[in-house]
Amino acid sequence: MEDKLLSVREAAAELGCTPPKVLKLIRQSKLTASKVGWVWTIRRSDLEAYKSGE
Repeated sequence: MEDKLLSVREAAAELGCTPPKVLKLIRQSKLTASKVGWVWTIRRSDLEAYKSGE
């Protein structure tokens, strides 16, 4: 099964926070993300791992 890619905005909506907060988590290496051009993408599995505290 393919892991869905989320935008920063989509991840923020799922976490109940703002996009700048998600970018801060990425910069602090608390949330794993990849940069494609100018756009950050977050795998759903990475977001779930962050939410569960792994």
